[in-house]
Amino acid sequence: MKTLKEVLEEVGGRGLVLKYVSTGSGDKVPSRVLHFRDGEWILSEIGCWSSKLLGLGACNCFSHDPIVESRISREEALSLLREHIQKLVEEERVRNEEVKFFDLLVKLADLLATGSL
Repeated sequence: MKTLKEVLEEVGGRGLVLKYVSTGSGDKVPSRVLHFRDGEWILSEIGCWSSKLLGLGACNCFSHDPIVESRISREEALSLLREHIQKLVEEERVRNEEVKFFDLLVKLADLLATGSL
């Protein structure tokens, strides 16, 4: 799992991807990204869900931007960070549970193979 420092470095660097969307070809495209640039919190979101540039459709986006950026408050940014970190923690918890379950299956298979059960 990422450390808090790594999460914050992403926000201040290329941006922290909060959400992805799959394209028709199966690629993943960031649909929501949190940035901190020049003292401002910026949220980038897909502005055209049919954007050819993003691989989502056939729109060339001549009259509009495929990605829209908006300034958000510190409170909203912190709320998004909190939700993201909670999601990471939950994903880690689920992975750990699956590892424990798999380890139990291996032990059971060992017991069955040796006739100890």
